[in-house]
Amino acid sequence: ESQRADDQGGIVLANIHAAMTDATNVDTSLAFQTRTAGGSLTTQMTIIDTGNVGIGETNPGKVLCVKGTSAANYVVNIEHNNADPRGMGIDSV
Repeated sequence: ESQRADDQGGIVLANIHAAMTDATNVDTSLAFQTRTAGGSLTTQMTIIDTGNVGIGETNPGKVLCVKGTSAANYVVNIEHNNADPRGMGIDSV
């Protein structure tokens, strides 16, 4: 099963895809996919049968797994909208 968002040209812009990962135990997962300009659908977030969530990771081994794609950007950035600049950035694992 998939839920898709199409533009007027019929191009799939985003997709939520349910998949069976183990037919014997009926394990399932959900994949949330988006498309970049001119590119193909890419899985951005996955929830597997154990409830583990992966952002940038399709097979998360922990409750929450976040993987970045660029060493120049923070993987996690926590900020508040205040003049006090004590936001927190985690740059690498």
